[in-house]
Amino acid sequence: MSGEWTRNQVEITAFPHRYEIQARFSDLDPNHHVNNIAIAEMFSEGRSAFIRHMFSRIERPLGFHFVVGQVAVRYLNEARWPNMFTIGTGVLDIGAKSMRLGQAFFMEGACHVIAEAVLVAVQNSATVLLNDAVRAHLEESRLGRQLLPRQLM
Repeated sequence: MSGEWTRNQVEITAFPHRYEIQARFSDLDPNHHVNNIAIAEMFSEGRSAFIRHMFSRIERPLGFHFVVGQVAVRYLNEARWPNMFTIGTGVLDIGAKSMRLGQAFFMEGACHVIAEAVLVAVQNSATVLLNDAVRAHLEESRLGRQLLPRQLM
């Protein structure tokens, strides 16, 4: 991507999966911002909703799940309570045994936080290859290549 990436470059409509969530009063820091831990939990909820949606459409192999290998979060602007937030989630990359998800946290239509997470496929306590059905669903959920800046190497 040429030039400096800005939060104004990303729109919620670019994300194939969206999850709405309400911050709680207990999520606030002393400055009345939604705190960073609460935002990380909301991204986790968005990833979980993405995976639940996938397995509502395809069969989940017995003992198969994803574990988080890495997460990076970039805070772009303050999030304030009370507000409804939308977590957008989509696939950045698909590996043999993992996927890289891109996420964005929106408040009142504006992007406030972005995240990137690597999720690793596990079955019966061992890493496994992604099967064809999972791979096909992930392909359908891809984000545009230049939508978010790369955060994890």
